[in-house]
Amino acid sequence: MVHVLRNVREAVRGEPGQTREQKRARRQAVLEAAAAIWQATDAATVYRRWHAFEQAWAAREPHAVATIRAVWPQTLAYLAALERGRERGEHWPAHYLRTTSLLERANRALRQKARQVGVFQAERGLVAALALVLAHRHLTPAGPPGELWTEVLEAGLLAA
Repeated sequence: MVHVLRNVREAVRGEPGQTREQKRARRQAVLEAAAAIWQATDAATVYRRWHAFEQAWAAREPHAVATIRAVWPQTLAYLAALERGRERGEHWPAHYLRTTSLLERANRALRQKARQVGVFQAERGLVAALALVLAHRHLTPAGPPGELWTEVLEAGLLAA
């Protein structure tokens, strides 16, 4: 959904003669209306919000509406997953289902850590950075207390 909203933001054209601030306000208004679509966890509300968005913005921002329309069915997969969870008596927070996968989030955190460090001078520093990301993302098996373990890893990263 994040990518859809980014594409919607880029599709907002504004109107001729608008100032930079007016265009910024228009983009913000369109984004707020679009983001509200996927905040619901039941299909009826999602469709109702989509139709309200479409009616409100189709004439003024047709490119933004077309951007959502092009990927509309794919953006609703989380509703089916929520329904399957409800059938089993499970509650799944929708924001986990609509966001980037855990693997992609961990990879993004690793890339960010690598940009912060620049170049790892030793294998030990790379391992420490990897372990830090895994620990902060709660992707490690149960082991030593979290605070002490991450403090040791951070010290290792700084030393490397």
